[in-house]
Order: sequence, then C-alpha cells, then structure tokens
Amino acid sequence: MTTTTTKSAGSAEPRDPATVGAGPVSNQLRRLLETLDAAWAALTDSYAGVSDPQLVEPGVVDDWSVKDILAHVTTWEEEATPMVTTRSTRRPSGHGGNIYRHARERSL
Repeated sequence: MTTTTTKSAGSAEPRDPATVGAGPVSNQLRRLLETLDAAWAALTDSYAGVSDPQLVEPGVVDDWSVKDILAHVTTWEEEATPMVTTRSTRRPSGHGGNIYRHARERSL
C-alpha cells in the first residue's frame, strides 16, 4: 500500500510505508507512518479554503498565525522524522530555529 506524506504544508509526495530509506520497517513503524500521514491530511484539511491574508493574520494562538503554526509543525516533523525512521538516539540537530525561520519567511 502506498500512502503520502507532507514534507511541507500543502505539498505531498508518495511514500511506501513498507520501506523507509534503504530497508524494510517494522509493523509498529509502518503504523506510526500511516498515523502521521492521516494527521497531515487532517491538518491540511483544517485550513483548506482559508485565504492567504487569513493565513498570515496573527491571533490564531496568541500572536501566531496559521502560517506560523504550520512552520512550527513542519520544523518539528523535519527534525523528528529522521530520528524515528532510523531509530536514531541522536538529539535534534539544533538547526530547527533556522528551518523554522525559513518556513515562516517562505511565501505562501
């Protein structure tokens, strides 16, 4: 079965949950990846139809806009996914702040 994953808000690419990287994954990891795919689909659906001006309007959560929240979630996925899919015990790269700034400053 092929599912999709969203690397950044609004774009999806095919992923075969039977493999990640160079080898097969466990059933537990496959279920996790499927759960993540479903969560991304639900997140994407949650802001479908929201206009570009609304996406950047502060106040969704404190002074954060929808775009800020999407940048935050995307940053954490980019940091956490490699650790989960490779069973790494490494700590996040510390580049999250740079990734977040790039995602936040990216145009809609």
